[in-house]
Amino acid sequence: MEWLPRAEMRLEDSGAPVVIIDTSLALSPFGLLTTLRLAAADAEVWLTPSLWRRLDEASIEGRYPGLKPSNGEEADAEQRAIVAQWERARLDLGSKPIYWSSDGIDESSLPKGLDASVIARFDSLKAALASACESADGPIEDGDLDSLILSAALTERATAIITLQEDEGENAAPDLVDLANTFGVTCKRLSASAARPLLQHWWRPLLLRAGLMEFFATGGLNVACLRLIAPGAMFFDTEPEDDAAEVLRNWLGGAHVIWSAM
Repeated sequence: MEWLPRAEMRLEDSGAPVVIIDTSLALSPFGLLTTLRLAAADAEVWLTPSLWRRLDEASIEGRYPGLKPSNGEEADAEQRAIVAQWERARLDLGSKPIYWSSDGIDESSLPKGLDASVIARFDSLKAALASACESADGPIEDGDLDSLILSAALTERATAIITLQEDEGENAAPDLVDLANTFGVTCKRLSASAARPLLQHWWRPLLLRAGLMEFFATGGLNVACLRLIAPGAMFFDTEPEDDAAEVLRNWLGGAHVIWSAM
């Protein structure tokens, strides 16, 4: 039986918010702008591994998975523009507080003081989840859950995930929340009164510095904030020896997602 050690978290922490940009938001027309603005406002911004894979598929194979569905030449032009913007920005992201985990340390960008164990944690958590949920491995392999898995890999840090909330109905939840529900995650929406201090004291100063407050407040971009609480991700068996240990592999099944609209 082998448990996965925690990632080394004794880094030079400036106290900056740790924000994960969900792939759905990153591949929207305002995804890159939001990413760069938050990084310039002193947030520690993380991108998902699936973002780079989808961008590579788009630029090399002309496929646009995860981007806005094509509805003619105008939509195709928008998709191409999103990919082109990310490809241009990709060369300069290393000089900004924008990070990601990839296939190896050479292809990853990690904060100073955070070692490659976070990459191993992400890969192992993703593999364990796929093993426990073989009937639903599509979303896992496609990277739809990458932002939640990345948050679990950084579980000792107070990460916040920003994702699109395309359906504006009163009881509508973001697609990421709906997907988490299908994996047995307990998802709860904060009441307006409970969300107000979070927005006022955590998000508002950051969004004001980033010049995004007015844009978000007027519905220019409908997003939601998620926090993952996943105690099963801290110590779980990568080589379970019995049926009871197998339950631990589905670490996401015992997790909670708390979310609110922004």
